[in-house]
Amino acid sequence: PEVQWFSPDAGWREIALGDVNGDGDLEIIAVGGGSSDGKLAIFDPVVASGAINPDQKINDIPWDTLYRTDVPGTPRLVATGNFDENVPGVEIIYTYDIRPEDKERDSDRTRLVAIKADSPTPNGRSWEEHFTLKFDEDWVGIAVGNLDNRTTDEFALVSDEGSNMHVYRVDGGVRRIYGYGSSSRAPKAAAIGHWEGGARPMLAWT
Repeated sequence: PEVQWFSPDAGWREIALGDVNGDGDLEIIAVGGGSSDGKLAIFDPVVASGAINPDQKINDIPWDTLYRTDVPGTPRLVATGNFDENVPGVEIIYTYDIRPEDKERDSDRTRLVAIKADSPTPNGRSWEEHFTLKFDEDWVGIAVGNLDNRTTDEFALVSDEGSNMHVYRVDGGVRRIYGYGSSSRAPKAAAIGHWEGGARPMLAWT
């Protein structure tokens, strides 16, 4: 049968895909809402194994919501990647606007949060904070990939208003490994992937 899944509610802004429960197919990670009703959810549109809810079927295909949490600000970006080599499956990173009442400094704009499975056998339902970062930038784009073909993935963040593009490495502590800035050539988007026959992924930005 054709997969005809749709989310149980509206207001989603960005999505990412990743196998969060090790069942061999990809789940949908979505962020949405505003400053007072920010949300993140993980949807499994095709339950491949395990218990099913007979009331949650679309076109006779069972689906499930594996995880849902409130976000204390307006969510903007979400992505998945390998950010902890000691935990199976993918980790999730997302950003949200820091609310005025939660700012420690007037310049605080954005918080990035990474979450990982809290079990060596991930089921997609139970998560814990991996790391968090705070920025004075409004990031509009994110890209994830393993630029050095070692251990964990790297991630790039793009801010066209701030005219910056930064790349961060996670293993050995989160640190910035590359920075680009140009007010006359402000970055708009970034991508990490293989091309030109190279053995290692490359970083590109517009």
